Amino acid sequence: MKIVDANGDPVNDAKVSGRWSGLIDDSDSDSTDSNGVVALDSDPVKNAHGTFTFTVTGVERDGWIYNSEANEEASDSITV
Repeated sequence: MKIVDANGDPVNDAKVSGRWSGLIDDSDSDSTDSNGVVALDSDPVKNAHGTFTFTVTGVERDGWIYNSEANEEASDSITV
């Protein structure tokens, strides 16, 4: 997932929080790198057949205000 500001520039060191749903019910968070990218992994699921969905619930960074209405994408899914 990539976090950008209103100008489309990457936002580093932003804490991205969200929830997994579908095959797993879990929360997850981590911080973006210098390119504004964060990789979040669900907990392992044995013999997974179905859909994992991650939905962003918040983005935090000192001096910044997160506007969820400006999201280009607030969730994404993968089917295995």
